[in-house]
Amino acid sequence: MSRELEEVFQRIRPIQDYVAVARVAAEKQTRGGLYIPESAQKNDRAFEGRVVAVGPGRFGGDGVRKAPPALKVGERVFFGRYAGGESALMDEDFWLIRWEEIDAVLEP
Repeated sequence: MSRELEEVFQRIRPIQDYVAVARVAAEKQTRGGLYIPESAQKNDRAFEGRVVAVGPGRFGGDGVRKAPPALKVGERVFFGRYAGGESALMDEDFWLIRWEEIDAVLEP
């Protein structure tokens, strides 16, 4: 993600319990040095991305705001192929995903 887009996301906050995620590019080469063909890179497995913005949390039925999503900006996450909605800003793609649709967080 470009530096300009990161600066924009410092001023933009997703609503409710949405999380803005920038997709991390698929690996093009294995650890052993073999190149992965494009046909093998396009698959139905979970996508990997980096959290760029987190919403404040949604309101419950009683009008009280629930706890915000348990994610921090910069964390790497996995999400399903059909999770959330894809958007574009400054010619770069990102996803707006409800935090319940995020499958896992990659610990450092």
